[in-house]
Amino acid sequence: MKAEEPALQEKRFTLTEHLRELRRRLIYFVGFLAGVVALSFIFEEEIMRIIRAPHENAMKALSLEAHLIALDYSEKFMAYFKLNLIASLIVAAPFGLWQAWEFIGAGLRPREKKAILLYFPLSLILFAAGVFFGYFYLIPIALRFLAMYGDTESIKLFISLTNYLSLFLMLTLALGLSFELPLVMLFFSAIGLVSAGFYLSKWRLAILLIFILSAVITPTGDPLTMTVLALPLIGLYGLGILLSRLAQKPAAAK
Repeated sequence: MKAEEPALQEKRFTLTEHLRELRRRLIYFVGFLAGVVALSFIFEEEIMRIIRAPHENAMKALSLEAHLIALDYSEKFMAYFKLNLIASLIVAAPFGLWQAWEFIGAGLRPREKKAILLYFPLSLILFAAGVFFGYFYLIPIALRFLAMYGDTESIKLFISLTNYLSLFLMLTLALGLSFELPLVMLFFSAIGLVSAGFYLSKWRLAILLIFILSAVITPTGDPLTMTVLALPLIGLYGLGILLSRLAQKPAAAK
């Protein structure tokens, strides 16, 4: 039986079988996504309430009106529609990645499977950390700064629903991706392009680049908001150095 196991593990599917399996996985994902989209329309007010919370809290802290306005008849409908689709894609993404794993996992080597199973959950945790950091800390600070900038007596603030959603989603995505910094550093170290020692020796340049990245990501560009984002990124840079050093030890032992 043991002699037969390698033969079973090395079984190769024909092109037709691969296409049939891909089709099956896509059907599963599309069906799941359709169900999530239907649920999102049922709970769309709850979703919108969560998204509006940073704006409303920022305006209440400044004693300003927290209303968002729609500039025409279709703006509110389209805003809800886009938000429901984006929320559905986010919720369905783990299921879609699982289906992708089921499709490609059979063709990977044990070492490659181990690497994916180790680093993929970490990437989700880091992305979620970036999203939560933006939702609870950075976005409220940025909104308060923008609301109070300039002459607040002569220039009244009216914010459209579409503009707010665009700003919120852009910042959320940018922060989630920027928190993947340790994994990017680990990847370059794992393929032998750079070493943990190189990262450590370039820490001054890294801090400068992190502040530049913070200025690009934040919509305000003021020193306070930049620093609020730069500090955790500097900490993540240190985590990237640690992960790179840990990854180099097994390679050195071999």
